[in-house]
Amino acid sequence: MKKFNDFLDTVMRFIMAAAMFALLAGGTWQIFTRWILKNPSTFTDEFLRYVLIWASMLGSAYCFYKDEHLALDLVKDRVKGSVRSVLMIFIEAAILFFVCYVFYIRRNAACRQCNQQVLRDAYPV
Repeated sequence: MKKFNDFLDTVMRFIMAAAMFALLAGGTWQIFTRWILKNPSTFTDEFLRYVLIWASMLGSAYCFYKDEHLALDLVKDRVKGSVRSVLMIFIEAAILFFVCYVFYIRRNAACRQCNQQVLRDAYPV
């Protein structure tokens, strides 16, 4: 299992490094075509948007897996024993609450968008 985790760690690091390089190259290309060639590239806007979304999702999952996410480090490093265990449970519960809240808000926004589309299609123009 350790060998598989090491392999997965290496693959994830490579994918995230490639995504960061793609962001750098795409942004540089967009700036070059816009300011030097005076003809902005048409695909880089969407490309950079999708790469940024995937890089942030994969990066946050990787940091959560490695337990290197942004969590009350100042407090976490100073406490020991059972207080540390309770604090870690609180941090994980806060992360779970935040994820559920974001999914709930996003689901409601998607449902509102679907309802508006249905209502718009129901009326003849």
